[in-house]
Amino acid sequence: MHRDHLFARFTLALLGGIASAGLAFGQGIAPTKLPISPLASPQVIPAVATETPDNKIERIQKLETPVPPSIPDSPGGPKIPAGITSTPPRAAPGVNDPPTPSVQLQIRTPAHIAGGKPIAYKLVVTNNSGATAYRVMLRVPMPEGAGKLPTKCEPAADLPASEKQLTWSFKSLAKGEQKVVELEFKPDVGVKEIRLRGHVSFEHGSEVITAIDKPKLVVKKTATPTAMQGELITVRVEVQNAGTVPIPQTRLVETIPAGVDFKNDNESEKGELAHQRIWQLGTLEPGQSKIVTYQLLGKLGGEVIATSMAASDDKHASVQSETVQSKSKILVPALKVELTGPATVASKEAATYTARVQNTGTQPLNNVKVVIAHPDDCEATKVTVGARRTKDTVQWLIPKLTAGEAFDLRLNLESATSGKKIIKATAKESRTAAEDAKEVNTTFLGRADLTWKPEFDDVTVNVGKQGMITVKVRNQGTETEKGVRLRVQLPSQVRFVQGTPNQHKETAGELVFEPRPILPGKTESFTITYEAKQAGAADFKLLLEAECLNGKPLSKNQRVEINNAK
Repeated sequence: MHRDHLFARFTLALLGGIASAGLAFGQGIAPTKLPISPLASPQVIPAVATETPDNKIERIQKLETPVPPSIPDSPGGPKIPAGITSTPPRAAPGVNDPPTPSVQLQIRTPAHIAGGKPIAYKLVVTNNSGATAYRVMLRVPMPEGAGKLPTKCEPAADLPASEKQLTWSFKSLAKGEQKVVELEFKPDVGVKEIRLRGHVSFEHGSEVITAIDKPKLVVKKTATPTAMQGELITVRVEVQNAGTVPIPQTRLVETIPAGVDFKNDNESEKGELAHQRIWQLGTLEPGQSKIVTYQLLGKLGGEVIATSMAASDDKHASVQSETVQSKSKILVPALKVELTGPATVASKEAATYTARVQNTGTQPLNNVKVVIAHPDDCEATKVTVGARRTKDTVQWLIPKLTAGEAFDLRLNLESATSGKKIIKATAKESRTAAEDAKEVNTTFLGRADLTWKPEFDDVTVNVGKQGMITVKVRNQGTETEKGVRLRVQLPSQVRFVQGTPNQHKETAGELVFEPRPILPGKTESFTITYEAKQAGAADFKLLLEAECLNGKPLSKNQRVEINNAK
């Protein structure tokens, strides 16, 4: 610590007059006061020996500037003022000047005295101020005509005694304190008067302390914690002079990552790096803060880290703050749809589909609309609760999907027709336009469904006459039956005449029509004409064979009575 001392010496000169002869010593003569004449004007600064609370350096108080937690900005929200604002500096501590000491010398002696008697002197040194005086010295030159040494000297003068003057040294004299010196001199013969002169001097000094402090810059910052894509992030940076000395040429350097742009930063300058801005803050007084507010727009999702550093290029007091970061998260909307279902479905069976809708982004989604579209010849027979059905869609509305949350939706579909069907699931949130879709191809297998109606035109036939059998086969299924075959076992009492269609064979009493296709919804007719040859009971057996019958042919037995003609 550096100390500067400024000392001014004050000398008080008091001339004690010798009063006229005849007045006795001790008769209440008022002492004579001489004014204090300083040899040099002192500087008005605290005294060396004065200890006052105001003389101490005030402790630095930490300045807390209220910082709002964060203001999430949105395109339709209130505008955030950007730029540089300032707080007032800390007030300098007050200093009270201590009192200045004042020392008075009084000499008491008779104005007149009879010849041959010793002259008594009483020298009173008084500190009549409120401050302590230091290095107080009383000096009395030896008076002429009074011998070489005093006959009485209490207290004793400093040694060695000089024939020219007597001196007394007092280290200090507190306020109101007195020092008394008594002297007696015997005048020489023939001396008419004795002149005794006294001088008092003291030192008064002041001391100041100048601390060599290191400048200190402190950076505090806040930022919008979360923002959606397209919304602004507000960053608030406070640069504070936390030291006791002014810091000139202060600047704030802000660095942001790639993919993020500065917004509303008209008071900044471009930095050395591509994504860097510099604000010139000027001089910061002790305790003063300057606040920089700017905004960022992130193009991509994820974490945005803004780095702050304050510094000064002053050649006498260069300083750099610690690096401070703020972190903000840009929320990204994203939807994912997974649709699962069977590749093939047997005829007249239902296909079960599951649509999993998941929020794969970081932003919560609201009112997510899910639509599963199907061909209009399909019917949703079972659905997850909350669905709304139309002719060719099933729809749900999910009120909220938090980040990472998934929701499963199910439905059963039945198809009236066979073939390949495309089932498509779409999820969309209109506010963020987050959307995804998936589709599944399912083949619905058809099946032929045969019905037949064998009819005999008459169940009684005379010998020599003809009878007819008609068999109508209808495919009421959804698939073509490619191999429909009719077999007719003819009894021995009859002779086969003809049959339609013509593709048939007769062997060993059995008529077999070749396999033929029947389209869905179509009917095929078979006819058999026979002639009665012999009277008696004739038993016919008809068999209808097809793949869709799975080895279980349709059969009919019919007896026809053949009579002899009259």
